[in-house]
Amino acid sequence: MVVNPFLAWGKYRYGKRLDAPALKYGAKDTMICEYQTVVVLLGIGLTQWMGWWWADPVAALLIVPYVAWEAFEATKDAFSVDPEEDAKATG
Repeated sequence: MVVNPFLAWGKYRYGKRLDAPALKYGAKDTMICEYQTVVVLLGIGLTQWMGWWWADPVAALLIVPYVAWEAFEATKDAFSVDPEEDAKATG
């Protein structure tokens, strides 16, 4: 939980500097993992601390909108790529 935000920041920074979309998406994936970790730990913590059996499933459902949004954005970006232009650029 401590290292992932710094790792994501570094990946995104260098991905932007090198114009490498894969590295920028790797940074977003790292932040999704961070978000999942925090939410799951909160759900488990509330289940153990307060005895709320439903806290963990609700926490899991909180992850879905964020991941769905990131998937939508990645798909939108993937459809904007012109394969022929990409083939010309790579040789």
